[in-house]
Amino acid sequence: MRTLCERNDVGGRRGSALVAVFTTIFILSLFALLAGRLLLRDLEWVGLREARLEALAWAETGLSMAGHPAMERTDPGLNWRSPETGGGYSVTITSEDARLNPNHIILRGDDQLLRDLFVLWGMDPDQASAYVDCLGDWIDEDDLERLNGAEAETYARMGLPGLPPNRPLRSVSEMAQVLGGEWLEVINPRWAESFSVRAGGQLDLRDAPADLIAVSLAIPMDRALRFVELRNGPDGIPFTEDDPPMETLEDALLMIGAIGVPDEMLAERVTVNSSNLRITSTGYSGSVRRTIAALVAGSGAGRSIFWRAEVPSDSADHSHFDEDMLR
Repeated sequence: MRTLCERNDVGGRRGSALVAVFTTIFILSLFALLAGRLLLRDLEWVGLREARLEALAWAETGLSMAGHPAMERTDPGLNWRSPETGGGYSVTITSEDARLNPNHIILRGDDQLLRDLFVLWGMDPDQASAYVDCLGDWIDEDDLERLNGAEAETYARMGLPGLPPNRPLRSVSEMAQVLGGEWLEVINPRWAESFSVRAGGQLDLRDAPADLIAVSLAIPMDRALRFVELRNGPDGIPFTEDDPPMETLEDALLMIGAIGVPDEMLAERVTVNSSNLRITSTGYSGSVRRTIAALVAGSGAGRSIFWRAEVPSDSADHSHFDEDMLR
């Protein structure tokens, strides 16, 4: 017959074993929960990856549609979404020449155009003149410093050897690296949307914003705003059926009321016949979207895509992308 001590010892061992069993079960449960969460995360990642690939494929489809020679920018085929899956694409086509090319402007000696634009945005006139001089020294090939410009010696004193490069800008973002360029963000946070180093030398009046039209034609801002309102028709949307005809530059000037603008200024600065296009195609897969931006040159059968890049998905405004993204 067991003594009381022996019975207590057996009971203690059984209790310890039971605790060990429960501990083991608890640890295994934790491992199972962790494994389940990892598996769920893997499945979510695979699903997201598939959605991103599908969204990119739809963006490519939209880009192909827009690049077709017969495609007009108002064609309903440029926007399509599946009501069942949420997949589809949305494409916008604008004129690349609705932006100013600072290289062309500086090299043709039209510095006043840029000065007028920066002053319109709120820059001090003297500061605008100094910045445009520095921009000219950045772009031109010589090492002769303009009146308020900056060549190698000035940049070296600032601890910036090797500048300026004395060549045309390769991207719009370079403008902010020019001496005085830090003020561009201050006077207009969206300044970069007004420029493109891929644009031609003439501003396309069919697409350009009012501020660029005002300085290009040297007209008051209110007249430029009124022209944009008339140009976009009663619905306020450009390139729709209610827009007034604007086949020639004379049509546009008559609508603007730009009487007495010198012919040489018109020839250098504006057009209504640009064939340089910017295509922005966004593909969707459910809530996932991916966007491709491209530049297209030529018209009719000669239309071809010559630059393209994916726009970051966190970009708030897909109408602008820096040429650095196209390299």
